[in-house]
Amino acid sequence: MVSRYEAGLGDTPGKMVLAVGVDGSGKSAFLQGISESYDVITIEPTSTKQAKAFKAEHFGGVFDEALVDEREAIFLDINRRLSECLDEEQEAGYNVAASGNELVTKISHGLMRIILGNTGKTIDDLVDDWIASETKKPDEIVFLHAPDETIYHRIRRRQLRGDAQEVFWGFNEPDYLYRYQETLHSVIGKLAQTAMFNCILLDTAMNSKYENLNIYKDKSIIFNE
Repeated sequence: MVSRYEAGLGDTPGKMVLAVGVDGSGKSAFLQGISESYDVITIEPTSTKQAKAFKAEHFGGVFDEALVDEREAIFLDINRRLSECLDEEQEAGYNVAASGNELVTKISHGLMRIILGNTGKTIDDLVDDWIASETKKPDEIVFLHAPDETIYHRIRRRQLRGDAQEVFWGFNEPDYLYRYQETLHSVIGKLAQTAMFNCILLDTAMNSKYENLNIYKDKSIIFNE
């Protein structure tokens, strides 16, 4: 999803928001909400043609570390190209938001490697490497979460609606999603402690979409600087 609305332009660059969460956590609804309500330009890497084509080509097949490596390389490339687009919008004064970046890609694929038995870098190592890198960082990180059973039933409803690619396989396998959500929660806690980022947690099961938008507005640096 790529949305563009007129924001208040000026000499000051816009803010960058990173929205994180597992599949079914409510990221798309949140991004749609801040785009429509708060004039934020939004991008979802998983909605790009390149990401969809890769999923269509491989889903249901052999899932091994070689596939994880290939998928990670594709998403790092998608992130790089989308980041360049967002940088231009930000410099023009627009507030921007994305549901993925280098950190998200590294964490999601690093966790999958751990599950597959790879004893390489830990999640903490990956986070520390990203913090220390010269990669452009978001101003704000929003973690959207819900109970595991809620995530499961949301994806199940997509399956029942006939979405052929919404299968419990690979990065959508329930056990992976549960562990990934726990990992993201831990990572957000670590990032919040650095005081480098404004971190906001939104429960998409307890609160409605519109309640979360109001909570976000109250806590976001976009509206409170």
